[in-house]
Amino acid sequence: QEAEIYDREGKAVVWVEALPHIHSRLQQRLVRFPRQRAISALLGARDNEPRAFHISNNGEGVSSSLFPFGEFGVGGKSLWPSLNLNMVAQITLSTVTLDTLLQKSHIECEAFDFWVVDVQGAELEVLAGASRSLEYCNAIYIEASTVEVYKGGATWQEVSRHLEAAGFKALWAPEGGHDDVLLVRQRVLQPVEVFHAQNYLRHNQRRLEHLATLDLPLHGRSVLEVGAGVGD
Repeated sequence: QEAEIYDREGKAVVWVEALPHIHSRLQQRLVRFPRQRAISALLGARDNEPRAFHISNNGEGVSSSLFPFGEFGVGGKSLWPSLNLNMVAQITLSTVTLDTLLQKSHIECEAFDFWVVDVQGAELEVLAGASRSLEYCNAIYIEASTVEVYKGGATWQEVSRHLEAAGFKALWAPEGGHDDVLLVRQRVLQPVEVFHAQNYLRHNQRRLEHLATLDLPLHGRSVLEVGAGVGD
């Protein structure tokens, strides 16, 4: 759904899809987008771990997951009762960490600083396997549940704690039990970094130019500069 938007904005994209038949269709779709690449992989917390991957009955398996549905995914408490969600099959796949996947695929993670994470309850596992790569990420758009949509899957409370510890801050709270949330990295700047940023340096230059036009009689005088910052 986003491929054309990314292409229009001139973005390079790496897509990761676990289901082989969906990955095949994705590859075909990306033929006309030369800056976008699809990789078939089941992301997890460890490498080479055989896992049962549960396939859902909706939209060719769009709600498929490492985890079966929980009490808010199926039954009387389902958040989507009209969909009659169910897991109808499963296949065994071996996991790979995102750190390993990017390394083996010769992808420079620093070139991809915006992540979209939509892994149906496996958010913590994916993040646990991405500790090195996460250092280069500046923003994450993540799907999360505040209730048990997937049995054994991560909740928003757990995911947010993990990302906050890594220096990210959520821009809003999820609504309705299941929602997408944008988190951005909170980088603490040192005072000199702030005052020596390009916008401040340009501002200071304009101030000095203006000061020169005033032709103030400053020679031999003392100057009180209020709000001096670091003295630039």
